Amino acid sequence: MNKWVRLGAISAISLGIFAFGYGYVGNNVRVSAAEQFYSVPNANSNIQQENNTSNAMSSYADNSLQTVATTPPSVAAPSKYVHTSLDMNSQNKADSYTSQDGSTTFNTYYYLPEGFHVKSTEHGNYQSSVQVGDNIYVVESMGTGTNQGAIVRYNVNDLQQLGVLNPDGSGIDTVWKALKYISPYTQSGNNHSSQYANYQSYLDDANSQLQNTKNQVQNAQDQLASDQQEVDDYQTELDKSTKAGNQQIAKIQSQLNTAYKAAKKADKNTPMPKPAKLTLDNFVDTMKSANSVYDDRLNKLAADEQQVRQSMSDLKAALKGKAPKSLAVSSSAAAAKAGSSASASVSDTDSDASADSSSSASSASASSDDTKATSASATDKSSVKDSTTDSKANAKTKVKKISKQEYQKQMLPLTKKLTKITNQKNDIKSKRAVNSKYLAQYLNGFGKKWNTDTTNVNDAKDLIVQDQQAITDANQAVVNAQKAIDQLSQNQVDFAKYSAIAHAAQISPLINIGHGQTLSYNPVTKNLYLAQDETSGDLPASGSNVITELDANTLQPIKQFNFQLMHNNVNYAIHTLTFDNDGNAYFGRKSGKNYQIFKGQLNETTGQVNFAPVPQKIKWGGTHNQGLTYNPVNNRLYIVSDDIITSVPADKLSAGTVQPSDVNYISFNTGREFEDLTFDAQGYGYLLMLWKPEILKTTAPIK
Repeated sequence: MNKWVRLGAISAISLGIFAFGYGYVGNNVRVSAAEQFYSVPNANSNIQQENNTSNAMSSYADNSLQTVATTPPSVAAPSKYVHTSLDMNSQNKADSYTSQDGSTTFNTYYYLPEGFHVKSTEHGNYQSSVQVGDNIYVVESMGTGTNQGAIVRYNVNDLQQLGVLNPDGSGIDTVWKALKYISPYTQSGNNHSSQYANYQSYLDDANSQLQNTKNQVQNAQDQLASDQQEVDDYQTELDKSTKAGNQQIAKIQSQLNTAYKAAKKADKNTPMPKPAKLTLDNFVDTMKSANSVYDDRLNKLAADEQQVRQSMSDLKAALKGKAPKSLAVSSSAAAAKAGSSASASVSDTDSDASADSSSSASSASASSDDTKATSASATDKSSVKDSTTDSKANAKTKVKKISKQEYQKQMLPLTKKLTKITNQKNDIKSKRAVNSKYLAQYLNGFGKKWNTDTTNVNDAKDLIVQDQQAITDANQAVVNAQKAIDQLSQNQVDFAKYSAIAHAAQISPLINIGHGQTLSYNPVTKNLYLAQDETSGDLPASGSNVITELDANTLQPIKQFNFQLMHNNVNYAIHTLTFDNDGNAYFGRKSGKNYQIFKGQLNETTGQVNFAPVPQKIKWGGTHNQGLTYNPVNNRLYIVSDDIITSVPADKLSAGTVQPSDVNYISFNTGREFEDLTFDAQGYGYLLMLWKPEILKTTAPIK
């Protein structure tokens, strides 16, 4: 097979004559990688013209034509065709449509591309097809009103070898993918072409990127090893400071426990909580909590002391017969804090206190003292209150002088009480000072070292986490870089595969195809024929039908038949065309619910054309006159319309002897556009459908 396709060359038909052009690619002109697979066909400007000066339509009377009395199935013409699309990145499933009577099933043979790169306006619009031996031809149109398109030929054997026609159906979408993959009209297609043409450059860049990412992995691993060593070093220091700190805390714990036992032994009646278990973590909070309890107790004792001293002052005034004076006694807690070590103040500033005061050993001592003081205070409260009340009264009334004996009697319990309060304050201050000393040892000594080492270890471990993430990211970059290399290699494979599929197509240059529905094959001349119907209706009175005969192997034009088909002052235009086994030509016209077929010949010797209507009309059941085709196996003509195919025996139709039982209808409910039907030598039908464009094959020969 002579395989050739277009090399970016655009040629068109001028004035109804084929003018095949070709493009020149000079040394300084760069073509896309896709176009490098193409070669230019030979131009053929010597097209023989067969001009018919007389009317090619035989004279007939309309009322002489009979209509075969049949009732076609009802098929609803879609107001809008069903449109579906394919996926480039997955295996697309085949379509399957069974006729409403169950007699015929069409399955996807292969999907057609959005275009064969003939022109940028391509959009998957195919108008007709014809099967010739092992070759199948389709006409691609550039759209309504343009009258431009191309003829494309694929050989079935080539498609089988290229994996398009795999028995399992896995290749049905590869023609579509191939032309899309290398399309010069899309960014992705140009990218693929560029990658293919500049593969080594892209590969070098990708390998360089891969090496860079591997270096990043190594750098991240080195950093991890360095940071891990730092963690180990810090951990060693932390272990040492933890051991030393625990030893210090054990000593402090022992001293607190000893003090607790001594206090418990001295006062067995007062309940005392055991000292809390001290650790490096809770040490500061525990000590602060204990000191807070001591401060509260000192403030309470200061208030009690003020009451006692006020009572003593009142007694002295009464002894002298003078009015009592109010005394101001400073807070014992404030004095205790002022007398505490500077380190205790530091701890209040630098550490958070949240522990329960009752859980600390020192707080236990404070609670015991508080219990004792409260009991003593309760005993003397009434006498103090009486003295205070009397003092206030004396301030307003005449003071009654008391005797020295009475003075001494009342002063004795107050003196004892004051002594007790003073002793309690001194005891609490002593315990608070001990706590502050322990706290200072922690904050300025073993605790400070332990906290610093702990922070160092935690910070270093945070770096380890960052290093591990850096390694993960770098490894992913390596994976991505390797994927890029693999993708480049796969692109080479895909491009070669898809280019081979594109290269297997024989594609004509851009030509005048008219509406494009008339591509047909004459088995007698073994050539292709295409009517260049540039209008959708009939021709003007001065217009002519133009049918171009083409070489089926080279797609080069051989001759053109120019003729008129006048009937009742109407110049009929040919919009469908087919040939039977004897080389007779047929075209059809719709007229409402009826379909009229005309039979004739294109005389290769004389160039004369003649057509005449067959004696009978057919009720076709269709809406759009999409195609007329001939099945060489069963000698029947098939009228193609959307969702319905009507067939009649060609010989009976010519003889005018068609009976209603001879007319066969195959109806569907697809909602899609049927464009054409063609047959192979075994009688299998191949249906051209839009949208998406595809060729479907029957599961069995159509009988």
